[in-house]
Amino acid sequence: MKSKKPRIIKDFIARTLKYYNIPIKQEEVELFRYWEEIVGKQIAMHATPCIIKNGTLIIEVDSPTWRHQLNFMKKTIVDKINASLQSRVIRDIHFNINTKITSK
Repeated sequence: MKSKKPRIIKDFIARTLKYYNIPIKQEEVELFRYWEEIVGKQIAMHATPCIIKNGTLIIEVDSPTWRHQLNFMKKTIVDKINASLQSRVIRDIHFNINTKITSK
């Protein structure tokens, strides 16, 4: 008879990814999980990390104004992310405008 104990979803996901040989990079998971803490609430309200490709973080922003502002802050954001992750995961950032994102 199978146990009716609750299972932790994190363990299920980890086993599934391992079963299908899908690599998971812990640094990337941590970036998405702690985004607001890393960049601050104000930026997180207008910018959402989407994907990391070859060391470039793709971020969607809710307006051209925020894209412009964040471009000036790019190096600072990269440094904060890498310091938080204790690894040089991100080398560059690219900002895309997505007007469907609403301020949180």
